[in-house]
Amino acid sequence: MVEDEALVSFLVEDLLRELGCADVWHAGRVDDALDLLSSRKPDAAILDVNLAGELVYPVAERLQADAVPLVFATGYGRGG
Repeated sequence: MVEDEALVSFLVEDLLRELGCADVWHAGRVDDALDLLSSRKPDAAILDVNLAGELVYPVAERLQADAVPLVFATGYGRGG
């Protein structure tokens, strides 16, 4: 999970664990996420689009190159 808001990150982790996920890895910045991906390959990923002004798209590209399913999560709605 790539999310810059700690509270949101932990709430989503709780939900994922309730759904049966064994491990949830966290990153709050693009560089941190890319570092994680250099040594691990997740089964799937949830990406916040805007990480304190930094767009998450480089992480999405890396995940797509590794054939990892992903979803974008944002609080902006359609207009954003």
